[in-house]
Amino acid sequence: MDTRQYHILDIINSRLKNLTIGQKLAISYFFVGTFTVGILFLVYYHSARTALLNRTFEQLSSVMNLKKSGIELYFEARKREMKLFCSLYSSRFAFSELNSAFVKYGTSHPNYLYADTLFGKTLDEYKLYNHFINVWLINLQGDVIFTANNTKYRGKNIFEKGVFSVEFSTLVHNLSSQPYLAEVSGIDTMIKKPFLLLFSPINDDFGQIMGYIMVKIDMKDIYFILSQRTGMGATGESYIVNKNYLMRSPSRFRDITDTSYIYVKTKGATSALQNITGKNIINDYRDILVLSAYTLINIDSLRWAILSEIDFEEAMIPIYEFRNRMIALSLAVLCIILMITFYLAKQISKPIKMLNNTVKLMSTGALPEEKLDVKNNDEIGQMIAAINLWVDGIKKTLVFAQEIGKNNLNVHFTPLSNDDILGHNLLDMRQKLVQLSDMVADQNKIKTLALIEGQENERKRISRDMHDGIGQMLTALKFKVQEIDQQNDVTSDIKNMLDDIIKEIRRITINLMPSVLWDFGLDAALHQLIKTVPVPVHYEYTTIPGAPELTMEERTALFRIAQEGLNNIAKYALATKVQLHIIHEQEYISMQISDNGIGFDMEDNIKHTGGLVNIRERAKLVNGELVIKSVAGKGTTIYTHIAFE
Repeated sequence: MDTRQYHILDIINSRLKNLTIGQKLAISYFFVGTFTVGILFLVYYHSARTALLNRTFEQLSSVMNLKKSGIELYFEARKREMKLFCSLYSSRFAFSELNSAFVKYGTSHPNYLYADTLFGKTLDEYKLYNHFINVWLINLQGDVIFTANNTKYRGKNIFEKGVFSVEFSTLVHNLSSQPYLAEVSGIDTMIKKPFLLLFSPINDDFGQIMGYIMVKIDMKDIYFILSQRTGMGATGESYIVNKNYLMRSPSRFRDITDTSYIYVKTKGATSALQNITGKNIINDYRDILVLSAYTLINIDSLRWAILSEIDFEEAMIPIYEFRNRMIALSLAVLCIILMITFYLAKQISKPIKMLNNTVKLMSTGALPEEKLDVKNNDEIGQMIAAINLWVDGIKKTLVFAQEIGKNNLNVHFTPLSNDDILGHNLLDMRQKLVQLSDMVADQNKIKTLALIEGQENERKRISRDMHDGIGQMLTALKFKVQEIDQQNDVTSDIKNMLDDIIKEIRRITINLMPSVLWDFGLDAALHQLIKTVPVPVHYEYTTIPGAPELTMEERTALFRIAQEGLNNIAKYALATKVQLHIIHEQEYISMQISDNGIGFDMEDNIKHTGGLVNIRERAKLVNGELVIKSVAGKGTTIYTHIAFE
């Protein structure tokens, strides 16, 4: 940037500094309005242009598909009619007689001419009825035994070198059992003009091929289908291009009788012959920009591209008219914007002064007691609203700080923004307090686990002492009593009392800590436990292969939960049926205890039932979850779920 440009910028800046706020706003609004109108104009123009092009493309595609379907139906109808004709007895008889006369006498003998008189009329009628140009009959040896036109080919052999083209003879030689449509570049070696031919075998009464029939299709029927101009405008046309990129239908724009000399290797024709259906803006064979829709007609060996096109300039006429109307409307809108701009500039000055006074007050550290009045939703109004939000945010931050001071760490708080330093610092402080609280909770959990472990160890010791000490002594005493006279009633009573005492000691030992839980696992311990319950228990333990072994803490927790649940059922539920189901998967283990007892009111009883509270705590200590559901008169269900880490 040179010195002169710097000087111009300095002049502009100095003049802008001397402008009032109203003048600056008027200038800025005007430029913003001009820019906005320009953008809207471009957006609407582009949208309208796109919509029009899409609609035109859809219309061209519909026309193209309609004409494609018409051509395909036309060819299918010709193939069906030929197949029917070849199946008629009269057709087979005519071919047989003509071939017999040809083989015996040749095409010049009166007997052949007589056969031609008898049967040629039928073939001519078949040709005229179906709008064919010519009908050929060819025997298995390749001899042309009949032609409706161009009798110079009669008697010629299609495999004769130098007379017929190789392409033509190959098509006849490879003909299968069905009618076949093909386009050849020339029948004989002297005529290179493309021909549209339909071939079919003629079978005898035993289904064996006795010869071939070939017809040359008149393209005028195809031209008629393509000439329908509904929805094509003044410059629209539909035409066909063959696999050699030669036009096979008349052109509206070129006065050429033989369309095979029009070479059409456009983007649309190339894509269609590659079996790509599409639509695009391209240059046509006249090198004129057009909207083109194209696809492939693929029947037997026939590969034709069908294109429907309309000149780009004609398609864009409504858009050009829309553009001119939009320009006039934009100018009118800019004039209105200019008048409104000066009015708005005056209206903005007043709230700016009010905003200025409020900002000065806040710079002293004070907060306004009342919110500023937002009358407009313009930039100034948004600034006032932002200040109101900021003041509200500061007040909420103060409330949040007070709640943290009261150790209320669950209070919700959202910082004003990512740059709210005070808010984020308060959140960090709360996070540290939460972490400290979690540490305390973890320590409490460790203490609880240690306490429970001590209890379980003490129970295990007492259970072992009772089983190994008192239990063994009572058992020995029982054996000694058995040695006393069996007829003594006192001896019998003592034996019964000893049995009851031993059973009670075993029950107490199991309740304290069954040794089978340590030695053989949860399943064996539960089997032993349910034997002590005076209610029938339906017990199932389902485990899948590969399920991890339970830790001792998990075994003990599940056993104590089952023990507490079954004891409560026996004491209070008045149940007649109890179900205890355990599912041991790779990721978790779940236990469900349910009964058909009297149930209880959850809200009234669970707060005052120490056993239920204890088993809930036991589940938490092994990262489990315990859910109790009970309805008065409908039984109780205790569900425990422990997920493995």
